[in-house]
Amino acid sequence: MLYIDGFALSKLKNELNERLTGRKLTKIYQYDKFSISFFFKKLNLSLSINPSLPISYISEKKEVAPKKPLSFSLTLKKYLLNGILMNIEQFGLDRILILNFSKLTELGEEKEYKLIIELMGKHSNLILTDNNFKMLGLLKQFSLEENSLRILMPGVEYKYPIIQEKISPFKVDKSFFDKEINSYQDVLNKIEGFGKISALEVENSYDDYMNFINQEVSPTLYLENNKIKHASFLEYKEFNEFDKEKFDDLNSLINFYIIKTINSQQFDNVKRSLSKIVEKEIKKNRKIVKFIEKDIKKGSDFEKYKNIGDILAANLYQMKRNQEEIELFDFYNNKNITIQLNPLISANQNLDRYYKKYNKFKRGYIFNLERKELIKNELIYLESVIQSSETSISIDDLEIIQEELIQNKYMKKSKNTSKKKDKSHNIKEFTSSDGLKIYVGKNNKENDYLTFKIGRKEDMWLHAKDIPGSHVIIKKGDSDDIPEQTILEAAQIAGFYSKLKNENSVQVDFTKKKYVNNPKGSKPGFVTYTHEKAILVKPSEKV
Repeated sequence: MLYIDGFALSKLKNELNERLTGRKLTKIYQYDKFSISFFFKKLNLSLSINPSLPISYISEKKEVAPKKPLSFSLTLKKYLLNGILMNIEQFGLDRILILNFSKLTELGEEKEYKLIIELMGKHSNLILTDNNFKMLGLLKQFSLEENSLRILMPGVEYKYPIIQEKISPFKVDKSFFDKEINSYQDVLNKIEGFGKISALEVENSYDDYMNFINQEVSPTLYLENNKIKHASFLEYKEFNEFDKEKFDDLNSLINFYIIKTINSQQFDNVKRSLSKIVEKEIKKNRKIVKFIEKDIKKGSDFEKYKNIGDILAANLYQMKRNQEEIELFDFYNNKNITIQLNPLISANQNLDRYYKKYNKFKRGYIFNLERKELIKNELIYLESVIQSSETSISIDDLEIIQEELIQNKYMKKSKNTSKKKDKSHNIKEFTSSDGLKIYVGKNNKENDYLTFKIGRKEDMWLHAKDIPGSHVIIKKGDSDDIPEQTILEAAQIAGFYSKLKNENSVQVDFTKKKYVNNPKGSKPGFVTYTHEKAILVKPSEKV
């Protein structure tokens, strides 16, 4: 969750003003019904009213112009393109920003316009007005039945949402606080700009309140097991249980959060799509394995046909034409047996018939064993893809997996898929307590690159035993041997980046990289290895 209440939004407004005020609006793109970009030369002000994360920020992402302009963007271009952003205001301390533009007409007349950004969950909207608040266009229009509290349509005067009257947080003194504030609900209902988390932060004392409203901007990402849990513009005691990562400014935090968060709609959709494809393949292959195992069981007694052939060969002189069966001594099992014969063929032909049946069933048995092994390796690979997907924290991670599935014919390449720069070598790096570098692959392509491009013969290679997981390499350094503590820490990391990351203990194999091989024709990330030792560890990413 990226936490932004009205108080936090005021901090973002200040940063946007510092970077954008006085700049000329040079390009306007509308990508869909939720998002628009304003380009001030190279600065991209991204405006989103997506209900899951309505926000306005300077995006670092390079956007591609849509092939066909959408209707609201045409209205914006008509009134705002080549205009100057004079300033950005906030309506009180509510979640409403006003971008004030000035533009010269063809006749040299200066006109002013306002773009009002209402960042209010599912009620979020972008509204263009003239300087007198007459609406010229809206990104999201409502009928009177949908919004009976105020009229939102072009030609009508814009009215701010009906908001409960509250006191400015900067006018609250100790007397007011002691008299009026007894719980966080009182903060929410009586003081402007506070959301629930901010209200909980200050409900207990006036000193807490003053410390909160006077604190400096502190863009902070809160993580648990390397996964993003929260992001905020200020520090909150409620999030103290999580690990923290600080950012230099608010826009950097927002960019990182939007790109990396596992809660993003795009991330979830891509991950769900990939998982559906892979799980379908896993289900299909498991079904095939069951059929193969039945055939293996059925054909596993092929040796008996050779034995019968041998018995018949030793007693060929006793066999007569037109016999349907013959009783002979089974010297393999030391007893008499009855052997079925075809009365229409000769003794030698009956003998050949049993040997041919033996060879046929033997070939089938061996074929099914080999096929089962291939399918099992396929399942190991598919499980590793699922594991890579589960540990992915960004769209980039998922796109690498998607490209891998396309290359291995599990997916068809979309006609709209453009050729992307290879991102598969963004290897995760740690430093052990002994000062040695530890590298981790997050997907099969990274695993291959790490093991066979980065890894050297005397480096140590680690992997969770017999389960899907990441390849881990310890760079040897200058010493003759890698310290046991470093091996332990690398093994804990290998356990963390495996299917059993949430278990109390995981067995991890380790061996020198020179003993790791990639069999010809095998799937990405698949290796065999020898000379391994094993260690039992509790998975952890902390070194």
